[in-house]
Amino acid sequence: MLQITLSLTPELVQQLFAEKPHLHRAHTVLVPEKVSEKEFWERYFNYEVARKVCRWLLSVLVSRLKKFLLARCDAAIPQKQLI
Repeated sequence: MLQITLSLTPELVQQLFAEKPHLHRAHTVLVPEKVSEKEFWERYFNYEVARKVCRWLLSVLVSRLKKFLLARCDAAIPQKQLI
């Protein structure tokens, strides 16, 4: 398993909260009553990485499916009909 260490500065936290008000609200509700500061950020960044990986995989699959379907369509249409 890949492990990444991130130094979370107060400036970065403030920037994230400014860009994502829902993240700030979740932080206010959850920390420290339900989860620790560390666990909150671990969950958040794990979610973000997983989301980006899923989007990347989806784009690769769509691209390959498009190439496959175009090749099948080209093969299904006789060349005489293309003229």
